Amino acid sequence: MQFAIVFIRGQDMKRRVLIVDDEPLIRQSLARAIRSDKIEVKDCSLGTEALEEINTSHYDLCFIDVNLPDLSGIDLMKRIKERSPSTKVVIITACLLDNEAEIEIERHSYTFIPKPFDIFQIRNIIKLALGENTL
Repeated sequence: MQFAIVFIRGQDMKRRVLIVDDEPLIRQSLARAIRSDKIEVKDCSLGTEALEEINTSHYDLCFIDVNLPDLSGIDLMKRIKERSPSTKVVIITACLLDNEAEIEIERHSYTFIPKPFDIFQIRNIIKLALGENTL
């Protein structure tokens, strides 16, 4: 006889969000805007730090800047999706994207948000991605 262990997220369990951006003000503002009794937030300034987090913990949602000092946000997004397919990724950037980057974002991300972004827009994305009663 075979048994399967199934993890069921309880109503009282926190959702986990990872923010990856090299700008401290962006990380702090995002974290402050979305942290709640239902959402735990971790932030990283480097793509390699984010990959370590993904390797050791599950995240429900990641916000990733396209321009990071050590990895491109596009490459980071792909690597996160390979390691954790259920993690939803939101790409954020202030720069113009080439056609290839746009195609990759459409293929692998949950959505894209240009900077400067509106906190209400971020909160709506979280509600859609993680559930209406998350915030």
